[in-house]
Amino acid sequence: MAEELTGRFYDSELSCLNRMLILYYNRACFAIDGSEKYYLDEYQQHLSEPVTYWWIPASQLRRINSLRRRMLLVLSLRRDIFKDLLAKPDFLSLPRKIETIRRIRDWLTQQSGAAASKPELVAWRESLNAQYRYLFEATPKTASRYDFTDFYQVLTGRDEAEKKRKFESLVEILQKEGWLAGQTQDGRYRFRNRGKGSRLQIAALYYTLNMRGHIEQRLAAPLIASLFNTWLDHGLTQKSFEKIFQAEQQQTFNCSSSQPRFRYVKECELLIRGL
Repeated sequence: MAEELTGRFYDSELSCLNRMLILYYNRACFAIDGSEKYYLDEYQQHLSEPVTYWWIPASQLRRINSLRRRMLLVLSLRRDIFKDLLAKPDFLSLPRKIETIRRIRDWLTQQSGAAASKPELVAWRESLNAQYRYLFEATPKTASRYDFTDFYQVLTGRDEAEKKRKFESLVEILQKEGWLAGQTQDGRYRFRNRGKGSRLQIAALYYTLNMRGHIEQRLAAPLIASLFNTWLDHGLTQKSFEKIFQAEQQQTFNCSSSQPRFRYVKECELLIRGL
């Protein structure tokens, strides 16, 4: 109660996450009506109302409400970040919290070159890098704890079954839109385009899946390529294929509408809009 009334829960993104998780934990432990499933809806409504405690200095109130607006923005545009956190059995652990803040930072990085980006988003990203750089480096990404053997495992979803369904839906969409042409003897799908632009199509597809919140685990380029290889026969050399998933290559798709690569991203956005 003291932290709430003095505003200390809003000292930083980490303390704000602590507040959210404490309230969710209490709801999940003691609610008997299953209302915890509506928690994020209620939390979003709560954040939309500014704090107006008269006993808190004006400068601190501005900081509190600025942080609340930032968290509200994530809830509005990337709710999956918080849903994924709450779905983890160890959601109260520090590594999970840092991974969540890291995902927010990564999302802000993706937005920084978009036409709709705003200076406050860039400022927020830089603030996160400055405040949490040590923790980002000291806390290993959760992906390193797992062995990935199938592409669906890197997708977002409540559980393995939902991730598999999402992957199956993706394959169905690609088949329907003519991106895939039958299967090989080993069960992989043939990528129809074997000519110019095939690398950019696949790279843009992964970029768009990531940008739209369908990629849960950010992995190194060689591992991403190897997971694609488990289901997609693309005809590219391994070295060339790995390169398209490197961070600097992926960032080239974060471009203005006047750039040639924007067309590939737009095509993929329309492709997976119903995923």
